[in-house]
Amino acid sequence: MAYTEKKWLDRIRNRSDFSTFLSHLTRENGQMNVVEVLIKILEEGRIRGSSNSGFIAGGVTATCFQDAPMYSLSQNCMHEQNLHAINKSKIRYRGLGLAFPKRYIYAKGGRPVIYEKLEIAKQFVNPNEWWRIVSLET
Repeated sequence: MAYTEKKWLDRIRNRSDFSTFLSHLTRENGQMNVVEVLIKILEEGRIRGSSNSGFIAGGVTATCFQDAPMYSLSQNCMHEQNLHAINKSKIRYRGLGLAFPKRYIYAKGGRPVIYEKLEIAKQFVNPNEWWRIVSLET
């Protein structure tokens, strides 16, 4: 029997670890603070992707979304603040951003990332989708 949207929605209503949204949290970019970045996104109607300078491989820019319930996003932001307080590391996520229905992001070409060593993932991921590879060993 097919897994319908109604069945999926019924299931997630009883699960606190699922979300029907993907969230993009903003951060400072060197020239603008987090509020200015969000305003720019809203004015332009687009989120600019990051290059492969971080954990993302390939030559295509990518935008990161978190597949997590809202309470988990707040936990993630608190964790970032705590790390910064301890070792002055860069705060990657601030508690300000946008959330979109998963179906919307999927229709726009968004896909889940693949967590794998770069050299292994490149053996089974098409080169035009290397942006999906996230190597945690950088």
